[in-house]
Amino acid sequence: MAKLLLACLKPLTTDDDAGSTPRTTTNGSPDGYQSSAASSSQERRKVAYVELLRRSREPFGIGVEGGTDRHQPAHIAHLRPGGVADKSQALQTGDRILSINGTSTEHLMRSEIAALLDNAGNVVNLEIAYEASPDEEEDESGVLKKTAFLTLTRERNSFGFTISGGSKERRPITVSHVAVGSSAFRHGVLKAGDRVLQINGSDVTAVSQLEAVTLLQSSDDTCTLEIEYDITVHDELLESRGPLQVDLIKPKGASLGISLSGALHLGQPMYISKVKEAGIAERCGALHVRDQLVSINGVTLDNKTIRDAVRLLARSDFNVRLEIIPAHNLTIVPDLSQEEALSDTLSRLSDPHAPHLPGRQSQLSVTSSGSGGHHMLCHPETMRVQLKSDDIGFGLSLHGGVSGKRYRPIKIAVIEDGGPAALAGVLQVGDRIISLNGVNVDGVATAHQALKLVQEGGDVLDMEVIFDVTDAVVPTSGTFDVKMVKTSSLNLGITINGSDKREDNIWISSLKKGGIACRMGTLKPGDVILAINGQSMQNCNLREAAHALRNAGDVVTLTISKECCERPTTGLTPSEAVIFSVELHSDGLPLGISLTGSNHQPQPVFIARISEGGVAHRTGALKVGDRIMAINGQSLFGKTLRDAVFMLQNAGDAVTLKISKLNRRSQ
Repeated sequence: MAKLLLACLKPLTTDDDAGSTPRTTTNGSPDGYQSSAASSSQERRKVAYVELLRRSREPFGIGVEGGTDRHQPAHIAHLRPGGVADKSQALQTGDRILSINGTSTEHLMRSEIAALLDNAGNVVNLEIAYEASPDEEEDESGVLKKTAFLTLTRERNSFGFTISGGSKERRPITVSHVAVGSSAFRHGVLKAGDRVLQINGSDVTAVSQLEAVTLLQSSDDTCTLEIEYDITVHDELLESRGPLQVDLIKPKGASLGISLSGALHLGQPMYISKVKEAGIAERCGALHVRDQLVSINGVTLDNKTIRDAVRLLARSDFNVRLEIIPAHNLTIVPDLSQEEALSDTLSRLSDPHAPHLPGRQSQLSVTSSGSGGHHMLCHPETMRVQLKSDDIGFGLSLHGGVSGKRYRPIKIAVIEDGGPAALAGVLQVGDRIISLNGVNVDGVATAHQALKLVQEGGDVLDMEVIFDVTDAVVPTSGTFDVKMVKTSSLNLGITINGSDKREDNIWISSLKKGGIACRMGTLKPGDVILAINGQSMQNCNLREAAHALRNAGDVVTLTISKECCERPTTGLTPSEAVIFSVELHSDGLPLGISLTGSNHQPQPVFIARISEGGVAHRTGALKVGDRIMAINGQSLFGKTLRDAVFMLQNAGDAVTLKISKLNRRSQ
């Protein structure tokens, strides 16, 4: 298997005829940088931008000399072997350090420069200068230059990036630093070394740095940039055969910028369906649409779904190792046009100014693609959920929204353990979002609009959510067991009642909307609890029963008694009614019956019309006025007309109706 290291550490040269070839320096000292006039006529200065990433408390391994107190420009005196900077292969002894994370070193003492580097955080952007001889060949065959537009939002009077260069320095306006956690960082496109071509439509290719800064400062709350960025070209990949290993390095909280499709079921292959413009994946040049993803950080995807893969990418920190089969090596090229797609993006949307904290990634994002699953024998219910963000977010991710002419419902894709969404106890992956902070998003909102609504809500997120409740086959009387499995994001959602007297029953007084019990559709208020995990409640008071329920473990089995039973037909005794079952086989044809009842409150449901020649008519067993008691064993007691129609439409080709009609002798 071929291996390719694609860490984001290579320098991006930005002089007037920039290239990305390996460079040489005339010597190991910075003397050649002290005065451009003193430089040899055979040499010229080049500027490069290097991004270094380190783990917490890990030194960059750079020895710095120079500063105003040393009467020398700041420069690299030595690189510690095996350190972050040394392994990047992007820096050399003697390189002059022009800025650190956008802060110029020109007027700093050595101790201040060293402190600036030590306190730079886990991501540092270095602007460096070095001398290259004029006969050094510029080979740009390994770099493809592309342009992109992006719009950033001003936060705390800043867009979150700094620039350098300009006409006075005879080099392009260039991004020198992107602040971690800022609007520019969360956008996931802008990188140190990118050349800025336009600011709010104004050409800045021939302006000074001061003029470019003035344009940015005069922007309203948003600014639109056109940037030029580099994509590494790997011609050798076209000749590769078999799997390819791609090693990437990304900052904490950043995304690779890829969307995945396929693997909706175990054992199915998974593919890259989209590569974000100017994202980490596109810039590395080795990942493309239709590449098959084989493993993530050594975890094979043979027995994983697409959602499992998204979670693996979301949890990846710093180093990401992907094993892929390039599209040109696949025997069958996948058609991804109708596939579900999920993005690896997890953006911070709580307090946009909060520093990025280590530990769990409790964030929220919306990705503009994806399709929801179709669940039979379920009916939808709605609930309102209000979340208050913790230090790092709301703890969930969403996908879906309007994208061009296509629309996919906005649904919950990920719920992070321990986050506010999980602690709410009523949300589940797959729940559909109808509104965000009081604004309808169902069928009308793009991913960007949904994200903006969340941001505008500050640290409170108010959602209207649709969830599925199983239309379970529930006995109307007798005793049965109900088994429920707790999850990290769902509570049982059961409130019980009783008394201090041991001889009184313990019963369910209410079910919390969105909880496990509510979603199962089996339990109802008024059900009597006879036992919890085999422990009898017959001689327990309310306090003891509540304790048993709280400490029942992850799997809870309730023994339930239904004490009330419906009468077959209103106003009739059992002897005056005939109850029987009719089995219909539609074979894809309409049943040919119409129903009547109430859409607003539970009332009996009757057959209002039977179409001549239809499936129901040909049986000869059904008549107008017959009451439908159950559909495929599922009682209509407590159901509305709308519920009955929904159940009938989703009953499949074989439908069994339990019918109650008047006994002819009683008529």
